Amino acid sequence: MGTIKQNAQNYDIAFASSGISFGDKIKLFDKFADLPRYSTPARLNVILLAVCSDGKIDVTIDMKPFSLVPSSLMVLRPGHIINSYSVSDDFKGFFIALDGEILNEALPSFSKIVSCAIYFLNNPLIRLTRQELTDQLQFFNLIRRKIDDTHIIYHENIVRSLCESMFYETLSLYSSHIKDESNVSRRKMEMLFNFVTLVEQNYRQHRDVAFYADSLCVTPKHLSSVLKETSTRTAHQWINSYVILEAKLLLKDQSMSIKEVSSRLNFPNQSFFGKYFKKETGLSPREYIEKG
Repeated sequence: MGTIKQNAQNYDIAFASSGISFGDKIKLFDKFADLPRYSTPARLNVILLAVCSDGKIDVTIDMKPFSLVPSSLMVLRPGHIINSYSVSDDFKGFFIALDGEILNEALPSFSKIVSCAIYFLNNPLIRLTRQELTDQLQFFNLIRRKIDDTHIIYHENIVRSLCESMFYETLSLYSSHIKDESNVSRRKMEMLFNFVTLVEQNYRQHRDVAFYADSLCVTPKHLSSVLKETSTRTAHQWINSYVILEAKLLLKDQSMSIKEVSSRLNFPNQSFFGKYFKKETGLSPREYIEKG
């Protein structure tokens, strides 16, 4: 997982020196106590896979509560925000942190993974059968052992291939939880994924649907129609969800004023930001801060 670099713009979890390492691309942790302690909120800048075999972790991610309980698995992408967490004394499991680049070459064709990628964006936690849990633990133990076998020929290739295999295994588990989407074309799902990716990169500067539609070479009307069909949310709803989440996080940062938060999110002035925030949350920024 990593250390925290916390400033007004971001909350990053970077790779730490602790844990079992494979270069600067892979970190393995089999005890929660071995993970670096950090303050929340914290924004992930790695792919994080967590598996629980005993005990429990209660965690709030993007303002939503989740419980990692026995025989459950969670995958978080870069950009997810860990708001808070608590761990039971009897927790057992493991964590794997991957630099996103390590899987780029291993990814199957985009059309095969887009539905799954969208699914676990909003549903990062799934339950495992006993056999699925056993498989995950065996993958982890094998990767950990092979990382330590630095004397073997093709050491790097073996470790990377094992990580790739575990990725496919996990992708398969998530895919099994996806509802039948046979009526939704792959092209539309790709548009949804590309749109979400653009929003993640640009929501602080751009809240207008036209910007994203132009980037995707479609009309705003067509974009919203496709998003409504594929995700039940309009383009505005997707954009606003990212802006409001970031606004809430920044407002909780006591070192920043409401005016500074407004400026950071590229609003023309504090008054405009206040009206926008209240329309989306039912509270003014000041009321949200005072509510705690």
